[in-house]
Amino acid sequence: TAAPFANQFSFEFDGVDEFLEIQNSPLDVLSSVNQISISFWYNTNQTGFGFIFTQSSSFEIYKSTSWFMGIAGNVSFPSGNPPVIYNEWVNVVVVINKTISTGSVTFYQNSVSGGNQSYSGNLAVGTNWFNVPLNIARRANNTFFYDGLLDEVSMWNTELSSSAVTEIYN
Repeated sequence: TAAPFANQFSFEFDGVDEFLEIQNSPLDVLSSVNQISISFWYNTNQTGFGFIFTQSSSFEIYKSTSWFMGIAGNVSFPSGNPPVIYNEWVNVVVVINKTISTGSVTFYQNSVSGGNQSYSGNLAVGTNWFNVPLNIARRANNTFFYDGLLDEVSMWNTELSSSAVTEIYN
């Protein structure tokens, strides 16, 4: 059951030099499973690039005027799908269902599916998931800092259903 949303304890990032770095990344564990779901709430007026999550170049979720995602260079959402919503609290859930050689990613914004992307390519080769910090609010190479608020960042080792995504949003 999802708790009611409140922003009294959200993280605020200035887009210049503020970020969180998690040394023992939850993605280290999640990389060994076939299903991953990530949820967060954002509120921004930043129209340029801002990285929400990065772990080396193996995993990235970032925004410009639309949302982008990369997994080992194999998955990305095309420009304009889905658009970033500005100046209000918005929930994002990314659901990844993967094997070593294929997979799919579904992107939800306010519980509405904003895109499903299939991919192929060996995620095990050249992918450094382990012992690399997870960066929140900046790119791993210390660029493209996120400017805005983030709250209720959550990760699961399962593929959330659309009804679970709706429950989180509500």
